[in-house]
Formats: sequence, C-alpha cells, structure tokens
Amino acid sequence: MKIILASASPRRKKLLTNIFPQFEVLTSDAPEKAIFTTPAEFVCELARQKAEHVIEKLKTDSRVQQTVSANEEIVIISADTIVFQDEEVLGKPATEEDAFRMLRSISGKTHEVYTGVSVFIFSDIRKSALRSASFAESTKVSVAEITDCEIMTYISSREPFDKAGAYGIQGQFSKFIRGIEGDYFNVVGLPVCRLYEHLKKLGVPCTDEI
Repeated sequence: MKIILASASPRRKKLLTNIFPQFEVLTSDAPEKAIFTTPAEFVCELARQKAEHVIEKLKTDSRVQQTVSANEEIVIISADTIVFQDEEVLGKPATEEDAFRMLRSISGKTHEVYTGVSVFIFSDIRKSALRSASFAESTKVSVAEITDCEIMTYISSREPFDKAGAYGIQGQFSKFIRGIEGDYFNVVGLPVCRLYEHLKKLGVPCTDEI
C-alpha cells in the first residue's frame, strides 16, 4: 500500500508520521479556488481540489506513474486549513500589511480554525476511487490582546507567511494563546484523531498494523 500526502506543509508531514511511519509527499500546485458557502464546506472543497490535482498527476505524468507499482493500493490524503474571524476567511498572508491586518483582527478575540480533509483510495489509479471520505474539524482559539509593536516583532520573524491566519500556534505566537476549545492538532494543520478514525472506517491499516 502506498500512502501519499497531498500537501507541502511540513507541519502536516510531521503530524501524519503519528499514523503512518512511512509515506510519500506529492504536492498540488493547483490554484485554490472555491465558492464560499460555510467554513466547513469551503475547506473540504479546497482539500478535495488538492487531492484531485494529485490524482490527475498520477494518471497523466509518466514520471510520477513510475513511482507506483502495478496493482498497488494507493491512499491519497489532502488537507487545507483556514482561520474564520468575524465572517471572514483568513488564509495565508501575501504581504506584511496583510499579515498585520489578520493579526490585528484576531487580537483579544476568539476565532475558529477549520481544517478540511479528503481521503481517496484506489486499487488502480486509472480507475475510479474504491472508497473516499471528507470531513472538516473546527477548533476555537482565544487570543490575548496584542500590541502593534508585538505584531510587528512577530511579523519580522517571518513565521506568519506560510500559515492560515498569519500565525502558528506551535511557534512564537504561542505566548499569545489564552486557550483553545477542541483539537490542538487541528490548529496546527491536521486533525490526527479524526483522520485516524476515518482511515480505520475506510479499511486502511495504520501504524503497527502495516
């Protein structure tokens, strides 16, 4: 069985090792575009798009196909995370000004972090998926009041720029976290427990079972 993580996030890669000791990373470079409905549906759609782009690579790219053995079952896992604050989706900041605006908007408030996950299982990548599942997990995060000087100092660390909402709960921003309600790992980028439960339901052998 080949496990493929369709994400470039080093944090997701590290978290997935808690389920699978070994897997491959095949990233999607497709533009992430989805019509907003609800935060949960939005992140599920973005995760699905990532997975489908990687599936298309496996079907059409001969160099990628060479990494897959004949009749080898393939499990593709993708995820996408957003911060939702005051009815606004906060993704990854593009500029320092964008990061400042996001961090100012979550200062002294409680926001929600949503991660959408998609799983596709194939016995033959050229055919339709045998089984699939998608879900979204949400966690409430309460942030202390942050001064403009503290925000600028944090931005200068460059930590905000590859993270939804312009912060990483596991990094320097941790000193501003008052508390959370829900799954900590969901805020990092992958709800490990929910994913593990879904994989077992889908019949995927995990950890020591492999």
